[in-house]
Order: sequence, then structure tokens, then C-alpha cells
Amino acid sequence: IRKDAKTGLAMIAKLQEDGVDLEHATKQFIDYVRRQLITAVGTDPGSVSQSSALDPHQLARVAEAFMKARMELKSTPVPSLPLELAIVELTS
Repeated sequence: IRKDAKTGLAMIAKLQEDGVDLEHATKQFIDYVRRQLITAVGTDPGSVSQSSALDPHQLARVAEAFMKARMELKSTPVPSLPLELAIVELTS
């Protein structure tokens, strides 16, 4: 997990520019992070490796930040703001 806010913010802007449903994209991202977390802690019975290069604590922080952002997407006047704040929080 890179600490690169500029790239993360650019990705959010590109998704929004392309008309991507940010709530759906965020849900898909959270699911991806969840799968990575399960693999990292070795609880996935289908996983070949019991280890991962990704830190489970970092993955948990990412999942929490984006779950919070997804909930806030429903009520914000600026659709990208919760995701942008999550990225800045995670990269600081």
C-alpha cells in the first residue's frame, strides 16, 4: 500500500469524470480489500499461501476508512469528498 495521495485523488477524479458510480466502485474496492485481508491472515481455505506481503493492520485501516466513506457518500453534496478524505487520511 503506497502512501501516494496525489495518485489516489487523481484516480477518484478519473472515476468521477468517467461517470462511474462511486458508491458501487467503493463497494467493489471494499470487497477486494476484504479478500486481501482474508488472504493476509491466512483464513481463506482456498488460499495456497498462508502469508501475504500486505500487512493485515493496514488492510483493516483501508477497509474501515472506505466503509465509512461509502456510508457518507449517501449524504454528501460533493460525491467524491468522502473518498478523497479517506485517501488523504490513509496516506498521511
